[in-house]
Amino acid sequence: MADLPMKDIREISLEAVRSIAGSQAGEAEVGIGLDSSDEPVYHITLQLDRGQQSILSSADRLQIRQKIRDALIEAGDERYPFVRFLSQDDWDARTRARSP
Repeated sequence: MADLPMKDIREISLEAVRSIAGSQAGEAEVGIGLDSSDEPVYHITLQLDRGQQSILSSADRLQIRQKIRDALIEAGDERYPFVRFLSQDDWDARTRARSP
């Protein structure tokens, strides 16, 4: 299994969300964790500008997730990406909560 740098996973994620949400796509954060079977996975959080969160359909979200998964497999990385979407407001609230 390929060991891609986190910056590459972030870029793959941003490309996927931008291909669907366009300029409304914001930031991306990527972390590594374990699933319920103790297999390594990616935890990807994608930020969308105000109002865009509700515009993306379930099919759009699925397509973004699939694009990320396909790009990882193509790069030789079999880790599964768990992807969640946050609005700008939720992203900002989370950032404030992390600040000391």
